[in-house]
Amino acid sequence: LLALQALLSFLLAYLLAILAAALRDVAQGVQLLLSLGVFLSPVLFPLTLFPERWRWLLWLNPMTAPVLGYQAALLQGQWPPPAVWLALAAWIGLLALLLSLAVARSRDQLVDWL
Repeated sequence: LLALQALLSFLLAYLLAILAAALRDVAQGVQLLLSLGVFLSPVLFPLTLFPERWRWLLWLNPMTAPVLGYQAALLQGQWPPPAVWLALAAWIGLLALLLSLAVARSRDQLVDWL
């Protein structure tokens, strides 16, 4: 779980670094999204407090899966559920695809942007 979270964080950071080099306002947008992300994840509140019909929105946050995985392992003493592993795999796959596209498109201009 920790290795997958590290990979997820690495991919997200690398993608945001390329975007920040191309678009200077990305840093301010990331700050806003991080602030909202804390409230839109089951960190402060248990998952059961969110209405059933809106819970799918929580999975749009890439940190929901690791948070639920750590809660299952540390608080409940159980192996993280399959939904956590599937969400982590989906986020890693999506970010890897986006990163490969971003690197391919920006390889020539990246030196000029920096």
